Amino acid sequence: MQVIARPKLNQWIEDHPNAREALLVFYAVAVSARWTELDDVRATFPSADVVRLPNGRMRLVFNIKGNSYRLVAGYQWASETNAGRLYLKDFMTHAEYDKDRWKR
Repeated sequence: MQVIARPKLNQWIEDHPNAREALLVFYAVAVSARWTELDDVRATFPSADVVRLPNGRMRLVFNIKGNSYRLVAGYQWASETNAGRLYLKDFMTHAEYDKDRWKR
């Protein structure tokens, strides 16, 4: 997958240094992946889920660092003609995620 917004990932690492290793592992796995559907993602990240936002857009949600954090990403599945894209959108604690403010 082409992971869009490495600077955002770097900022999250700076803001949440205890999540550094987990974020770097996530990034390395995502970059080497070729996900064509949710089942492909779940083969690597079993707890990953798709959430529909109020505006109709879909987001992939990943548990990071033993469910302490949530990483929210937009996506374009891989196909025969492209590697697919993962757009890093939000990173927050589990408690922040549960408040649903990220859905706006």
